[in-house]
Amino acid sequence: MKESKELGMEYIGKLRKNLIVEYFGKKVKVEGLFKRDFEKEKLKLRTIKGIKFKLSKKVVNIPNVGKVKIVGVLMEGQRKVKYLVSTNYKKKAENIINEYLKR
Repeated sequence: MKESKELGMEYIGKLRKNLIVEYFGKKVKVEGLFKRDFEKEKLKLRTIKGIKFKLSKKVVNIPNVGKVKIVGVLMEGQRKVKYLVSTNYKKKAENIINEYLKR
């Protein structure tokens, strides 16, 4: 991720739930950052390519990488949340999911 950002390329991929990130100056695990959103149903509902998603997004700082956008995604019919990351923090969450689905 760090190398692609240094080269000026965008990186989109999966992120481990136990990675520690900085959010408003506090160090927090990715899973803990989204836990409240998914428990209290503070989510956006979207349909992309016929698949329904519940999603939440946050812009955070990853040490040695910089500012990134993390999207917590819960797909229809699944129990576990997937965390996708993009080094382009201005990109829409729906576009991050769409590009990840192309893989």
